[in-house]
Amino acid sequence: MAFALASSRLGQVAADGEAKRTALLRPDPAPTAEQVAQAASAAAERDRLLAMEAEAKRKVDAAVAKFGSKIHAMKWWQECAAWGREMRRDRNSAYAEALRRSVTDQGLVNGVDTSQLSGNVVVLGMTSCGAYAVLGEPDSVNSTETASGTRRQHVFSARQTYVYTSGPSQTIGIVDAIQN
Repeated sequence: MAFALASSRLGQVAADGEAKRTALLRPDPAPTAEQVAQAASAAAERDRLLAMEAEAKRKVDAAVAKFGSKIHAMKWWQECAAWGREMRRDRNSAYAEALRRSVTDQGLVNGVDTSQLSGNVVVLGMTSCGAYAVLGEPDSVNSTETASGTRRQHVFSARQTYVYTSGPSQTIGIVDAIQN
C-alpha cells in the first residue's frame, strides 16, 4: 500500500513538473492594446517626473552658485542664524536651500536641528548652529575649559535664555542644558 501511494505521488510530481515546464516553454501572449497604452503612459509619466526633478536640481544648483560667495563670506554663526531666518521666512526659497546645503555640508547641523527648526524652540541634542538658527546670534558666549572638554554658555539677553553646549569646538557643541 505504501509503495502504491509513493508511486502515485511520484507520478503526480512528474505530471506537475511537466505541466510547469510546458507552461514555461509556451510563449507569453502578446500584450493587449490597453496594456501597451498603460505601459507607455507610465513611461511618459516617469520621464516627466525625472525631467521635473532634473529642472528643480538645476535651479537649486544655480541658486547655490549665485549665493555661494555671499554665504562663504559669512562666519559660521552668521550662516546658521541666516539659515534659520530664511527657513522661517520661505523654506522653499533658493537662498534657504543654498544655506541648508552649506551648513549640512560643513557638518554644522545634525538631524535634531533639521527636525526641530520649524518648531522655533531650542531642544536638547541640537548643535550650537541649530540653536543659533532658532534664536539668532547670541549676545555673548562664555567658555569654561574643564578636564573633560570645553563648555560654553550662549547668552540670548533679549529672550532671557541661556543655552549650554559641550564639545570640542563652538561649531560642533551639542546643547545639553537650557535655562530660561
